Amino acid sequence: MNKSLLTLIVLSFFILSCGGDDDSCTAEMVLGTYIGTSECNDPTSEGPTSIVVTQSGSNLLLTDQDGLEFEVVFNGCENNIPRTSINVFGIDITYSGDIKFSDETIELDIILDLGVLGTTNCTFIGSRRM
Repeated sequence: MNKSLLTLIVLSFFILSCGGDDDSCTAEMVLGTYIGTSECNDPTSEGPTSIVVTQSGSNLLLTDQDGLEFEVVFNGCENNIPRTSINVFGIDITYSGDIKFSDETIELDIILDLGVLGTTNCTFIGSRRM
């Protein structure tokens, strides 16, 4: 199965992240469009090249360039995506990671355990565009 498809599907299932009580970032400070690049340890995997961050109640909604969305509980500048397992097309996938906001940048680190297909690590670093 195409790891790119699985990566995008997993991103659409992000619904929860926890982090520290870092009050130096507010949701309003991190809203916007971030353009950047992704690097994955598996050359057949593709991560996002842009992410739009909007507010959804007290959470953040992140949408990638393909329109896939995932909701994140916002806890300041650094947010942890807890280890979560889902089943996609009969394949058990476990993901975890971190989201960090700093100045006008976002860093999204994702670890995908695709079972027999292996583990893929992807990092997206983007700059906010006004």
